[in-house]
Formats: sequence, C-alpha cells, structure tokens
Amino acid sequence: MWVGGYPTEQDARAARRAATVEVDKGTYARPATDTLADLAPRWLASRVADGKKGSTIYAYDSDLKLYILPALGARTVGKVTAAHVEALYASLLNGRIAGARAVPDADAAEG
Repeated sequence: MWVGGYPTEQDARAARRAATVEVDKGTYARPATDTLADLAPRWLASRVADGKKGSTIYAYDSDLKLYILPALGARTVGKVTAAHVEALYASLLNGRIAGARAVPDADAAEG
C-alpha cells in the first residue's frame, strides 16, 4: 500500500493532480474527519430549530440511537455510501437488527 492509502505511487500522483485541479477551480473540499456519530447531535438540534414536533424529535433520536448510529456512526461522513444505507435498510426490513421496528411496505400503504 502506497503512502496515503493509495495502492500505487501512480494512483497517489493521479489523486494529487486531481486535488490540485480542484484547488485551482475553487471546488476542493477537505476530506471530512467527522463521523456520523459526531454530526448526529447537530443534525438533531437543527431539526429542533426547524420547529419539528417533540414526538418527531423523539422518533428521530430513537432511530439514531437504536439503528443508525450502531450501524454507521463510526464512519466518517464522506465514507457513508448509498450501499451502506441500503444495507442498513434491508437489515431493518428483514428483522436482522434486534428490536427493529416494522417498516411499512410502500406499495401496501398505497393500496
């Protein structure tokens, strides 16, 4: 493994060139070091500030603590992918996470 987590020196150099172009364009964003668990309290506070009902905040907080943060909380925000979220959702639907709430079938709700 090359320094910085790149498989080869060529990959590392290509990443440096791409970052340099982004810096020149003003579009470079420093990689996030905050984990999902770090940001969750701020996100929840922003929902309170948006005027969400207490029951909604309670539900969000419960879902974060019971399901989302145990599964994804240690990941840095930039490393959480759609595949991670889809796997968590599938686990919830299939009851593979202890205590998972039943998630209504979207098709059944329409019918």
